[in-house]
Amino acid sequence: MKTSTITRILLRDILREDQQEEQPAGPLCFGCSQPYSERKLVPGSDDSSRFCSVHCRQDYDAALPANYAGKTQPHWYSMPLGRHGFLIKCAGCGKRFDSMGLRCCSTECERTYRERQEINRLLAQVPFRAAKRKCKECDGGIPNWRNGRRVSKATKFCSEACQAKAARNRRKGGGIPEPVLSVET
Repeated sequence: MKTSTITRILLRDILREDQQEEQPAGPLCFGCSQPYSERKLVPGSDDSSRFCSVHCRQDYDAALPANYAGKTQPHWYSMPLGRHGFLIKCAGCGKRFDSMGLRCCSTECERTYRERQEINRLLAQVPFRAAKRKCKECDGGIPNWRNGRRVSKATKFCSEACQAKAARNRRKGGGIPEPVLSVET
C-alpha cells in the first residue's frame, strides 16, 4: 500500500473516533443499559455486580428481556431515527419518510406498490421475460432500451450521472475498503 493510502485510512479512523459519543462515566447495567455508579452495589451480592438495582437483577434471572422500550438509546437501532419513528425509503415512490411501521408514505404509494408486485408475479410466469439488471451505483433498474436501441449487456450504470458519481467515489475513496463491521451488521 502507498503511504498516502495508509495515512488516509488512519485519519479516517481517528476522525471517526472523535465523532463517536462520549461513553458514560460508569458501567452500564446488564438489565436496563443505564449507567450506574460502581459504588451503588446491589444488596446481598458480591462486589462485581453488573446490575443497577435488585429489580434489574431479578428480571435478568427470570429470563425477561432487557428494557429496550423507547428511543432513549439510539445506538440500539441500525436505521436512522425520525421524529416519530424511523426514516425509511418508501416502497412505492422511493422517497424517504418518517415511518411508524408502514412501508409506504401514502395510500396511493401502497396501491402502486401492490400493483407492481402483482405485475411482477404475473410476468415471472412468462418464460420470455427480459430480466432487469441493477445499477452498480444507485441499485435502480438499467433500461433494456434507450433511444430506440438495445442497451449493451456490459452496461453497469443506469445513467451517465450514476457513472460519473461512481467515478468520483472511486477517485475520492482511493480504493479504501469499507469497514467489515458497521452499525448495520
